[in-house]
Amino acid sequence: MRSSFFFAALLSVGCGSASLTTGGSTGGGSVTAMDAGAAGGMSSGGGQAGAAGGGVAGGRAGGSATGGGLATGGGVVGGGTGGSGSGGGVVTGGGVAGGGMAGGGAAGGSAGGSAGCSAATCATGCCLNGTCQPGTQPLACGTAGVACAQCMTNEACTSQACGLDPQSMWQVQPTGARISGSSWDLATPPDPYVDLYCPSNETSVTSSTPTVTDSSSPSWSSGGCVMTAAELLSLGFAFAVYDEDGATADDRIAAKTTVTVTQSDLMSGTLTRGPMSSLTSITFTFSRM
Repeated sequence: MRSSFFFAALLSVGCGSASLTTGGSTGGGSVTAMDAGAAGGMSSGGGQAGAAGGGVAGGRAGGSATGGGLATGGGVVGGGTGGSGSGGGVVTGGGVAGGGMAGGGAAGGSAGGSAGCSAATCATGCCLNGTCQPGTQPLACGTAGVACAQCMTNEACTSQACGLDPQSMWQVQPTGARISGSSWDLATPPDPYVDLYCPSNETSVTSSTPTVTDSSSPSWSSGGCVMTAAELLSLGFAFAVYDEDGATADDRIAAKTTVTVTQSDLMSGTLTRGPMSSLTSITFTFSRM
């Protein structure tokens, strides 16, 4: 009988001790057995608050299941200082930085978001893939928060707008010609070259291409001239084509001719003229320097 009574008492004490120990470990890391028992009375709330707070204050503050649960969702800073169901509730929407610093309120949610790129956030530049750019480059040109424009070939981004820079330098290069007739150089093809006048009101030759021997379809890659866009658009250039004869005077294939140039010509980069006299056609290219 004594042994049975003693065994029952020991079993009873052991069960109570287990209950207290479980409450203490769940409710908070460093509380007394009595505190642990009180905290363990709300095992759900106490457990979550203890996990969020990690100390005595956290275990006691998280006495309610609602408060403890939301404190955990509110983040490290928001959960520690918020402590209330409403405070923790909005923190999740605010993000870590916004919810932590603003306490999880509506202001924190707004601060945590991204305003994007617009006229309000990019007044002096342009928007490319949601990011504000300076708006001064040919691949991202614009201002006032509009979508960045990509300038076309030979265009420049001037004053944050795609277009032709009047002071830009351009090379004018004769690249090919077609010449008719068979009475050149004793029934052999001519030896053509091109004289250029840049701009067109020049009275003397500015530059000349090399001579191509015995060809009715010559091509050139050098001998061009350089002008500004403003000069090309306002004055144009002039050319003349000759057959070089060496000891005698050169035969004229095409007399001096003025070529007017448009902005679209510069943008396309090429221009063909003809026919005139014995010159069936001649092609020029424009390259921005």
